[in-house]
Amino acid sequence: MEQFRILLFAVILIFGLIAYGFSMLWFVRRYYIPRYRPIVSGADNKRTTYRLANTVRRILDFFHDIYLMWIIILIPLFFATTMAHLLDPSFFGLDIFFDSRFKLDLSALPSMDISGLKEQMINGAAAINIIPQNLFTWQLWLLALLGNSIIWCYVLLQLRNIFVFISNGDAFNSLNVKGFKKIAIAVITWNVVYPPLKYFGLDIVLKSVSINSSPAIKFTPPINFDLVAIFIGIALLVLAGVINEAVKIHEEQRLTI
Repeated sequence: MEQFRILLFAVILIFGLIAYGFSMLWFVRRYYIPRYRPIVSGADNKRTTYRLANTVRRILDFFHDIYLMWIIILIPLFFATTMAHLLDPSFFGLDIFFDSRFKLDLSALPSMDISGLKEQMINGAAAINIIPQNLFTWQLWLLALLGNSIIWCYVLLQLRNIFVFISNGDAFNSLNVKGFKKIAIAVITWNVVYPPLKYFGLDIVLKSVSINSSPAIKFTPPINFDLVAIFIGIALLVLAGVINEAVKIHEEQRLTI
């Protein structure tokens, strides 16, 4: 009977989150997010480039809405875990999973025969799953997920708006230039700021794990700067400058005609 009640509560919670997510998605899309809409109908839009641009726009819409719904669910989940902890002080959130580096010192394991090994220190990487030892650890992990989702949602929205103008046959305009600049700044800033924040955040999480106090094994968070993403961001800034020049030429031609 107890298992049935738990299962029923889980089902109601899942369907409640889905209903909440879709209703909030509709509300946010309708009233709070500036989304440019295509003005060229399928009958009028005969050029292959415009049709392809409109298809890409629909795909970007789909992924943008997924990230937006994920954000909508994460925000109340952040406060819900706080309320759950107040009701049950032993509750610190769900399991946390992430990639980590580790060092295994075989010499600290006296029961193991390592006479045949030249190197007694083994380095590697592993995906680990830990149980939060305090509420701050869980909320820190949620904030990292939330920040990453917000950046992706913002980039997809800007990219989606750019393809709306392309599908409308208006690729050379100042709004597209601003869109490319916004994407570039967001990508560069996030990929410079996020890795050290992630490193220090995961370091706090790993220090709360008792196994990390063992002399035999030591977990350390990775710090990886995505140089490719940073380069793409810089390239987008250059592309925005080139398109801005094309916009000026396009405007001069339009005024001349």
